[in-house]
Amino acid sequence: MSILLLFQLNFVFASTTTPPIIPASSEQIKIPHSTTTTSGSVSFLQENLLPGITAFIITITAAVAILMVIYGGILMLTSYANPENFKKGIQSVTWAIIGIIIGGLSYAIVKIIAAIKL
Repeated sequence: MSILLLFQLNFVFASTTTPPIIPASSEQIKIPHSTTTTSGSVSFLQENLLPGITAFIITITAAVAILMVIYGGILMLTSYANPENFKKGIQSVTWAIIGIIIGGLSYAIVKIIAAIKL
């Protein structure tokens, strides 16, 4: 998991290290390593920054969800004669799975938005 997290951090910072060049005049110039002009700063956000940040947040969300599933499983296993702990464990696992689904959908939405060319 830590290798994936480091890869995601590297992706986020690597994609933001070269800021776009903003001209002093109103003429448009090409941004290095890109096919967009300076008026396409939204494109930079759509293509690099938003997907990178979203991937980083999804990685953290997945790690927390996995920990919550483990925690819920331990609560269910150690509940013995206490039905309240068993319900807490089921709720923990249920909300963790809902969190994974919402995280996956948010990643898909950002990918779709990033793919739209304005």
